[in-house]
Amino acid sequence: MKKKFLSVVFVLFMLSFMPVIANAASSGNCGADGDNVTWMLDDAGTLTISGTGDMEDYRSSYNIPWYGSRSSITNVIIEEGVTSISCC
Repeated sequence: MKKKFLSVVFVLFMLSFMPVIANAASSGNCGADGDNVTWMLDDAGTLTISGTGDMEDYRSSYNIPWYGSRSSITNVIIEEGVTSISCC
């Protein structure tokens, strides 16, 4: 009985962190060589690349930070100040 109770507590504990894990990679840095370029993917599916300078040159699509969320991207905005974008 004690094992079952601990299992239930553990599952509830893990479920409480699921929203944090699911939204962990919704923004980050994607600048090349210290350039100040960032990305953000909002709940509506808009990927925004902003900042100043060049974007990192990703040699493989698997290295792109938002690769895991690619199916939810519906719109892309590249703001003024970004001087180059990456292609895989």
